[in-house]
Amino acid sequence: MRGCDGWDGFACSTVAYVAEKMGLPGIGYECALRISNKLQCREHCRKMGFPIPAFYQATSLEEAREGAKEIGFPLVIKPTDTMGARGVAKVNDFDELPEKFQNALSNSTNGVVILEKFFHGRRSTLWVFCRISGPRI
Repeated sequence: MRGCDGWDGFACSTVAYVAEKMGLPGIGYECALRISNKLQCREHCRKMGFPIPAFYQATSLEEAREGAKEIGFPLVIKPTDTMGARGVAKVNDFDELPEKFQNALSNSTNGVVILEKFFHGRRSTLWVFCRISGPRI
């Protein structure tokens, strides 16, 4: 075996841990943990100087309301620790917030949700595969 990667969001940290312990190439365990937690990922991106949408962490409806006041509407609410858009919703106003907050929270395993400023536009995804000889897009 020359290396391994975990594309499934839930397996990513496990695969990275095993690869690291076996001395195989991979993204590394700490990186896998960071990218599988939306809050940690946003904080790291901000620290690295990447442009990111305004975000706010919440563990209660009261905190979510504070975040919504700070960010403004529309916003997106999502669990920090799930993949595949489970618990993710667009929130247009304060009236929608309680139900959508509860849905996001019920899909979270760590009891933390993130609110982010919503941007209109087309979503693009880029997959990059790296080899020892360099990246292939």
